[in-house]
Amino acid sequence: MGINRPLKNVVSAGQTSQNATQKRGLLVINEHFEHDFSALWPSGIVFLQPVKNIPSGNRLIGTGPDEILARFCLVVCLAMLVLTAGCAGWFRPPTQDQDARTLLERLAYSKAGPGNVKAVGSLEVRHGGQIRTLRVALALQMPDRLRVELLSFIGQPLARIAARDGRLQFQEIGRCRGRLETMGGNGLERLLGIKLSVTDLVSVISGGLPERRLVKDNFAIRGKDPGTVLIKTRWHQLRAKIAIGSPPWQLPLSYERYYPDGKLAYRVCWLQWKTVAGQKLPTALRFENERGDRVDLRLRRIWRPDHLPETLFDLAS
Repeated sequence: MGINRPLKNVVSAGQTSQNATQKRGLLVINEHFEHDFSALWPSGIVFLQPVKNIPSGNRLIGTGPDEILARFCLVVCLAMLVLTAGCAGWFRPPTQDQDARTLLERLAYSKAGPGNVKAVGSLEVRHGGQIRTLRVALALQMPDRLRVELLSFIGQPLARIAARDGRLQFQEIGRCRGRLETMGGNGLERLLGIKLSVTDLVSVISGGLPERRLVKDNFAIRGKDPGTVLIKTRWHQLRAKIAIGSPPWQLPLSYERYYPDGKLAYRVCWLQWKTVAGQKLPTALRFENERGDRVDLRLRRIWRPDHLPETLFDLAS
């Protein structure tokens, strides 16, 4: 086995010192043997491993700044792990109200199957202190197909919206030569200023709750009002508050969604209902965001057709 050059130098230097010492008398060697041996032998122990395996800049392991920082990070991680485990035991999750959860699941998922709705009515938009009233014609199909035609009060086409499969198309008539704009999942937020997906809006207009997964992944508990159900996380953080009407229908009256910091994100209100082909459907809805902007949708005529063509939900077709 070969020896590294630095190690050879150290051994050679040790042998030279020992030869110089042997030229002295035997008495001198006996007097200083223990001192010389103790001074030379530790050097051999230090360099038993090749020099290249020793970190440069630090010969004493565990005393450098990198090692101290690593130990500190390890201690902090262990402390956080212990604290998290302790908190998990201290803070028990909310007590689930099974009746309230069953009711919310019915409201969230009962309208998740196939269903077609067509309606005509009016749309009142309040934004920045201004109010504008439009006529509206809409068609929807569960779970994520939507078509909206916006008309002036005298029936002149202004804009149209179509959505399917997570894609939203918007076309403003009379400007930019009717240029078609395609948006992603946040298209409705850009158009209406409300944090709703197309799937959520279709569910709301059909009389169901938005954000169905929120109900599934959290805890439902009764509020102080018997007609109120709160959705909270396991850490008792309020995510949503739902007001529900009295039996026998127990229809949703309002849905308030909250940010993690407890501030209101948006509110949906179902103001009026009507029975259409044996099913309760809302005829008046209100959408509000955190800034106080509001959109009121009132449907004068609503019906449930047996079939809606796929081309209805694609402006490019």
